[in-house]
Amino acid sequence: MCIRDRCQALLEANRKHLNQQCRATKALILSNLGTIYKTLGQVTESIRAHKTSLKIRKEVFGYEDILTAESELNLGASLVQGGQKKEGLMLMQEALQIFQQQLPRDHSY
Repeated sequence: MCIRDRCQALLEANRKHLNQQCRATKALILSNLGTIYKTLGQVTESIRAHKTSLKIRKEVFGYEDILTAESELNLGASLVQGGQKKEGLMLMQEALQIFQQQLPRDHSY
């Protein structure tokens, strides 16, 4: 492989990494917005933001990541507040399972 090919491969890898970082940041911003909307009582907007954040986090980090579980927990809480108690509680239970699997036993989740 010549130097030019190596440089192009490195640039492409950096582009992919940067794209993942941008998507992760977008998910964080959406999660924060969802929490603010929930606090303001704007449940529909909160659910929308948390659903999008969860979708991105599943794609970027996978289904068993702590940040994905955090999004499930936030979405679940918004769903419960919005009257969708069964769906909300199921998501919160899934989040708890991930926390229990991924964090040490003495962690205060």
